[in-house]
Amino acid sequence: MNRTLFALGLLLCATPALAQSTAEAFQGVLERTAASPTRTVTFFEGLGGLPDGVVEGDAVQAALEAADVPPEGLLGAFLDGLERVEKSGSKVILHRGEEVTVNTGSGFVQLGKTVEMKVKAADSTHSQLTGLDGAKAGRSAGSLFPIRKLGLSVDAANVTTAKLNVGYALLNKTVEIVLAKKPPTAGLTASLAD
Repeated sequence: MNRTLFALGLLLCATPALAQSTAEAFQGVLERTAASPTRTVTFFEGLGGLPDGVVEGDAVQAALEAADVPPEGLLGAFLDGLERVEKSGSKVILHRGEEVTVNTGSGFVQLGKTVEMKVKAADSTHSQLTGLDGAKAGRSAGSLFPIRKLGLSVDAANVTTAKLNVGYALLNKTVEIVLAKKPPTAGLTASLAD
């Protein structure tokens, strides 16, 4: 009997801890994002590494409040009104109560109630989002085009540059903008106007 209990105790001690839940991992992503000098890349890197699962309702709100990620800029738009996060493989789906349009100072980005994307090649210096559905960008709020692909990269000075491929099938273009704490006055608008 004592040997059986001893063996059971060894087995329990040798069993690895249960994997972190998607909700706990999501809160960790937001906490690392808030502390990072390159928040947008850190956020998408974290989304790419989430375990498969769903975070919704109170768990999303608790994670957002605990992390206290600054609400401005492109990242703020992705987090604004967030109600549910789904992760399956490289696919991430963000759900919010209503669409959000953010003025970057050099153009507009609109995120629908549901934004679907695949997070690829994410690490601490770059992220690539493909298969975007539900996200648009343009030089004016009334003239927006689907974002087909979004690439983010960070240089040695922690400056984040975004490359967006916007438009439809054969009528699309790649636009490059620098994401700064204060939105640039030229960039997306000038590039889309070309």
